[in-house]
Amino acid sequence: MTLLPSAQVEEHLSHVAQLFAQWRHNRTTPCGRIPKPLWAQAIALTQQLPLTRVAKQLSLTPQPTPTLV
Repeated sequence: MTLLPSAQVEEHLSHVAQLFAQWRHNRTTPCGRIPKPLWAQAIALTQQLPLTRVAKQLSLTPQPTPTLV
């Protein structure tokens, strides 16, 4: 995702939130994995918005990335 003006970022976040809601509504198992294209969009949004903001809007729980030793 290229850097967008803040109004467009908010609009894109709303769009991705709608996609997540559709996926949740249509998934066949409650614990199904989030499709890679949805993850990619969520991750791209964190380049311009705080992780907590994106996670809250997408109804996700942010988890720290494990450190590899």
